[in-house]
Amino acid sequence: MNPNGDHVYPLLATSNTPPVGTGAVTYRNEPMYGIPVDIPKAEYWMQKATKVDDIEIKRRALCEMGHRTTHPQTKYQLYKESADLGDRLAKEEMIGNARNFDEWYYSQKPEFKAAVEKAGLNPQDTNAIYQFALEWIRDVSKDRKTGLILLEAVAYRGHAEAMDNLYEYYLGDVRHESKDGMPVNLKKAEYWIKKAMQVDDIKVKGRAFCNMGHRLGEQHMAQSAYPYYAESAKLGYYYAVELIGNAKNFEEWQELKRRRRG
Repeated sequence: MNPNGDHVYPLLATSNTPPVGTGAVTYRNEPMYGIPVDIPKAEYWMQKATKVDDIEIKRRALCEMGHRTTHPQTKYQLYKESADLGDRLAKEEMIGNARNFDEWYYSQKPEFKAAVEKAGLNPQDTNAIYQFALEWIRDVSKDRKTGLILLEAVAYRGHAEAMDNLYEYYLGDVRHESKDGMPVNLKKAEYWIKKAMQVDDIKVKGRAFCNMGHRLGEQHMAQSAYPYYAESAKLGYYYAVELIGNAKNFEEWQELKRRRRG
């Protein structure tokens, strides 16, 4: 914030990509039309241009500021504001189909871009990337790291089945050892199962709640596990339905388990 309470976006004065259309500098920050280069003044007026009522100027200024800043979340915010105002460059080339910061940030990572290029895929075709990622991971002759990068990219875009698969891969087998040659990472497994519990896909969501119940059960936290199993059963996930049976609460469920053990 500046003393007036206005948000001041952090900009990179040494960037090789100065704001387009300022008229004061070239792409190398060299003088244009004999006007001396003054980066602080350029940034000052660009900030001012984001406050005007003229929509065309405002959206262009926001997009240009997005080019200049090095802070990822600020960059995304600026591009999104510009895109929401109808700026074609911000909408089509900078934001694309990203619905939130996570989706956008992961799609900008060099590793993702390299993996997509290596696979010859359309970076916007989420389903094609997902299918390719699974095939790549399951093929022992392939570089599984590429498949994992692609799978995480579509999961960040909200692909429910990708989240579910990431949970399984990062969790590993029953002994939490590598599954299909993938790295075990329990922290990431927990992250993706929690994400999967928030999706609209009922099947994936039901399985995620059930899996969370399993994780808590492994830690001998049966009472904490029960609500997850119960929610999974409400969503119709077959395993949880069988597990819970007619139990209406934790005590009834414990009694049911005792009877089943005989």
